[in-house]
Amino acid sequence: QGEFSVVTLFDVLEHTAEPAQLLGHIKPLIKPGGYLVITLPNALRPLLFGRADYDYPPHHFTRWTPEAMKNFLERNGFLVIRQKADSLALRYIADSYFFFIVMPPLIGLAKKIIFGRQSSPSKTISDLYNSSLGAQRTLLSDERMRRRIVNAARSLFQLFLTPFWVLLRFHYLHGQSMRGDCLYTLAQKEDCRPTR
Repeated sequence: QGEFSVVTLFDVLEHTAEPAQLLGHIKPLIKPGGYLVITLPNALRPLLFGRADYDYPPHHFTRWTPEAMKNFLERNGFLVIRQKADSLALRYIADSYFFFIVMPPLIGLAKKIIFGRQSSPSKTISDLYNSSLGAQRTLLSDERMRRRIVNAARSLFQLFLTPFWVLLRFHYLHGQSMRGDCLYTLAQKEDCRPTR
């Protein structure tokens, strides 16, 4: 009780179904005047393709806007000192496009070319190589090589997307505050005057 000056919840709160209950367990651990630092996905971030599977239960139980986070913490005995949501990472945008738009049809095509009728939408390339002993050995047979190829393609795609990202970043971050992909909140227990 009261042992910690700072408690951090980095990408944790959205994974709990009862955030107020979790905060009720954490608050007594913080010293008077101590701090709580929270990071999580910003519900106001640009969702290029709508919410992804990971943004629903059983992964993310809650979604947080800056205002919702501030209200939640104030109702639970914290004073919000600072909030920030001004980053819009190129990697976030590029990976969203690359893994949700570009890669699925490419993987499907690779499976059909390599495995023909044996290919199955529910099986990965690794599963197919492991289950078909007679499969022709190709460059893609080696999992490390597949990983290198995907990472190289991902880097090239990121480079290709950079000019579009600059425009998107300008649109979201100049004129629409608090729209970045990650929400950062610094709060202090209210049983002490805030120190800034």
